[in-house]
Amino acid sequence: MSCPLCELKRIDKLYYEDDFICILSCDTCHTPLAILKRHTTEPTSFEVGWLESHLRQVGEKVLGKGKFRIDRKMRKLPGHIHYHARPN
Repeated sequence: MSCPLCELKRIDKLYYEDDFICILSCDTCHTPLAILKRHTTEPTSFEVGWLESHLRQVGEKVLGKGKFRIDRKMRKLPGHIHYHARPN
C-alpha cells in the first residue's frame, strides 16, 4: 500500500528538511506540516522531540511566536506520524 507522506509527490513550500523530518506547507490547510520520514505510528522520544522542536521554529517564523499550537491529531493519514502548526 502506498503512503502519500512517504511519496510526497507535491510540495508547494518546503520550510525545512534533514535526515529525520521534513516540514512543508500542508496541501489541505496551508499550515506548516512536519512529517517524520520514517513510516511509523510509534516514533521514538528522540523523533518526537526533534519533530516538535523544528516545527516550533518554523511555526514561529511563519505564524508568529505564541500564535500557533502543535496539533498531533492525524486525521486524513493516520498511518504515518505528522503534526501541524495550527493558528490559535
